[in-house]
Amino acid sequence: MTSCMLAAMLLCGCGNIAVQQEEFTDDAAVGMADIAQTMLSDDRITRSETQQAIENIVRCYEERSLAGEYAVNLDIYPWMFGGSIGLSTTHPDFQRLPDILDDETRKLAEQQGSIISRIQSQCNAPYQDVYDWIFAHADLSEYELKRYEDVLLCTANAAPTLYRRIDSQWREHEDRDIMLSQIKPYPANAQEQAEYERFVECQVHGTTPLVTFGVS
Repeated sequence: MTSCMLAAMLLCGCGNIAVQQEEFTDDAAVGMADIAQTMLSDDRITRSETQQAIENIVRCYEERSLAGEYAVNLDIYPWMFGGSIGLSTTHPDFQRLPDILDDETRKLAEQQGSIISRIQSQCNAPYQDVYDWIFAHADLSEYELKRYEDVLLCTANAAPTLYRRIDSQWREHEDRDIMLSQIKPYPANAQEQAEYERFVECQVHGTTPLVTFGVS
């Protein structure tokens, strides 16, 4: 992941997918809004329509010079999740951030973050009603359990030392925060630190591979 990746993907959880609502003026945005309304016309969003909406949003990100990664597994979560997003190297305002965090770097990060949020808002807004419909009709407790079990499977393979600290009684529990609390004490050596990093990745996207988009 390059230093241009500033913002976590904002489409990975419940709630409003748009950072802020903005009006569209270009033909592509109007076209996306028309597609979304067609999806909603029969008051039913199919799996293929969900996949299409996600792909259209990511394509919109890419066309507006964002780059990043995301994951989709509609068997365990009703929308995209995981990954990160930042300005593509093709964006005119892209500047690679230095590793040293100083006032100038923070200011630059905030500027780029504002641009990222604005583009996300533009791309997300046409599909807000689609997103709302999906989550209003999804059995979120069932999805959360499936995702929890998937994170467990990922952890068992990627971080076996930390996995052994997880109490088996929680394997049917839907709250992944409890899993996080059970791996304490936190890693004290290089091997466990490497496992912990893999465990964090499992928490984000489980066994589902990340898909990259844009030029980073």
